[in-house]
Amino acid sequence: MVYAYDSKSYESNLVWVRVPPRALFKNNMPEKVTKKIKQGLEKTRKVFKEKIATLLLGGFGLVAALAWNEAIKDLFDTCFKESNKLIGKFIYAIIVTLIVVFVSQYLEKISEKKT
Repeated sequence: MVYAYDSKSYESNLVWVRVPPRALFKNNMPEKVTKKIKQGLEKTRKVFKEKIATLLLGGFGLVAALAWNEAIKDLFDTCFKESNKLIGKFIYAIIVTLIVVFVSQYLEKISEKKT
């Protein structure tokens, strides 16, 4: 009688027999298949690390943008007192829009040079 305690060992009359993992398959996987699986795992690990780095940098960028947002708001609140608060908000929106347009154009040029 044979009892399987784990995927690699079998017990037969209290004698342990150690079986290599490949012997558990009826048809051993060809080397090409195992090589492709290993390459796929390595590629997945690389993509995972890149995505994590991108997400972390994006998160830090968002925190920095929010900090600058508060600083610029306070600057405009100081420059435009309570009487001109609405005008200050419009000027703030225009300036931030211009900055975003210039930065996005600059980043677009950089990405075109890389490709």
